[in-house]
Amino acid sequence: RVIIEAVEAIDGLIYLLDTVVLSHLSLAERLQIGPQLMDFYDVFGNAGLLGTLGSDETFTLFVPTAPALEPLGEPFIDELQLRADLQLRTAQYHVVPGRLEPDDLMMRSTPLTTLGDYSLQVQTLDDVGGTRVFVGGRGEVTIPPLETRNGLIYSISPLILPPDLDLEERAVFGTLYSFLNTMRGAGLTPLLRGEDPRGEGPYTVFAPTDVAFNGVI
Repeated sequence: RVIIEAVEAIDGLIYLLDTVVLSHLSLAERLQIGPQLMDFYDVFGNAGLLGTLGSDETFTLFVPTAPALEPLGEPFIDELQLRADLQLRTAQYHVVPGRLEPDDLMMRSTPLTTLGDYSLQVQTLDDVGGTRVFVGGRGEVTIPPLETRNGLIYSISPLILPPDLDLEERAVFGTLYSFLNTMRGAGLTPLLRGEDPRGEGPYTVFAPTDVAFNGVI
């Protein structure tokens, strides 16, 4: 929006705007310059999806903001990098082919299909302030989205989780890093991955939080 009359110069006019125009950027470029989105830009990059998001194909992204990722702690990105398959699945779960406008989400009655062929549920909740939209059972969608030349970016909070996580992967998203390191030291991570050579399972795990480990004296 132009906020004042044109400023004259000897070789033209300058119009002042109340926002930076970024809609000409690709999805990948827009993620890279958004301070609230840069953390998940790294997830897309490490998963090898930046080429896809910078192409002429159209996508809708649901991207957790930096505050949404903060509760997961600093080791979260490092843990994802240790598991290329988990990182790819996590990134794919946040990408839906096609352009989904806010009205499309609010009127959606069937799940979306993400990259990787995951089903992504969309739910709406009528509130005093208007209709709230959630994806993946817990990620609240911020409307309006960010516009790019090849799609839309919706900020969400919190992070949404792929539905096919094993025990070890779920512990990563639960910030149970001390517990994971203990299991690794004991050689028990195959059990958490469903690779127990004894063929037993499923298992119920009682995992102390990082705070609990820090309280050991």
